[in-house]
Amino acid sequence: MMETIEAIESLGKCINHSEANPFFNGRSVRFNITDFTTVFIDTFTKKLELDCTHHLNNESEIVIKRKKGADSIILFYNEEDFCNSAENHLNDFDNTHFVILNVSGKITEKLPGESFSEEKALFFNYNYFIEIFSFLAKQDHFMSFHSSDEKRFVLFTSEIGPFDVKYDLNDIQVKNLENLKPIYERLVKEFEKVDFVQFFKSAIINTIHTYPSGERFYRLVQSLTVIMNVAVRDHFIYIRNFDFDKIKTKFKEERNKYFESLEKNIDSIKSQVTSFPLTFSATIFAAFQVKDKPPILILVLMAYGLYTFIAWNILGITSSNKEKIKADVEFEENKIKKGYDLLYEDFKDDFLAIRSKITNISNLINTLKWVLIGLLICFAVFAGYEILFAAHSKLLPTEVRIVT
Repeated sequence: MMETIEAIESLGKCINHSEANPFFNGRSVRFNITDFTTVFIDTFTKKLELDCTHHLNNESEIVIKRKKGADSIILFYNEEDFCNSAENHLNDFDNTHFVILNVSGKITEKLPGESFSEEKALFFNYNYFIEIFSFLAKQDHFMSFHSSDEKRFVLFTSEIGPFDVKYDLNDIQVKNLENLKPIYERLVKEFEKVDFVQFFKSAIINTIHTYPSGERFYRLVQSLTVIMNVAVRDHFIYIRNFDFDKIKTKFKEERNKYFESLEKNIDSIKSQVTSFPLTFSATIFAAFQVKDKPPILILVLMAYGLYTFIAWNILGITSSNKEKIKADVEFEENKIKKGYDLLYEDFKDDFLAIRSKITNISNLINTLKWVLIGLLICFAVFAGYEILFAAHSKLLPTEVRIVT
């Protein structure tokens, strides 16, 4: 790796030399050799696995694009080249080493694991500029129309109607924006709220409608914090003043449904609790009556084993129902937290009570399973002992005494 970095530094010295007069055609850079030899240039281009051609007029031409699989270092000639070419290299952005060879005559780079800084804002903001667009493009009910060929999409609201937005994902201006990562993360979180998208669209239109269509996506991202603040405020007012009671009633119904489902599970467990001692007592009584008849005792043991198997499966079904209710409750709780955070405090105690009841049911089911296995083992030991004892009694010789 050190040799590769030294080779990149050598390439930068050649390109950025005061007399190099470099020309970049989008794929390769041609420059005057000046103080460097062709042997020196061949050495570092070979290390970097770059194609190099030397011309008769004391010029060299190097193809900047590296071969696939070379390593995680991606080279770009300048900032424009980065914006035009980097989109295909963002899958593992955090662990990729990006190098721009000519930024005001010097090399600039983003190292693996490096954090945002104003000097390297282009690298980080370009990545999240693309992430923001990709996230919005995937959201249902956000874009009413999207044409990737025309690089435009349309937002539609009932108040304003269609609103045209054009975008340029290679916009170098992103280097002038504040750190987009926290803004992107907040956007993703806000979109988890129910009905938020409608207020978000209205806030976008109200904020950027004065700009030409071609500037609107950049202005959207530039003003994203303000747009989200407006959308959050309007969403808050909507929930609090207009739909609060309806939503609250809906979740009360859901809460009652969970309690009813848990009660059904408890009833199922009650029947098992009642049947265990009765069945075990009846089995022990029957076994005691036939303890001198091993074949019948074995049949009783098999019958009790079958009962244990059936009871185990019934408890398994009850446990499966309980897990389904638990998953539904967790989903509903997360939905309220994310979508209707204003309501969560009203239902927090209810969810706590439901989780507590689910935990108690879980513990009871596990205890019953252990009891079930314990009883089967106890009866198997009893039956085994009686069978062996009966067999031993038959094998003992009978002592005969003759009294004279």
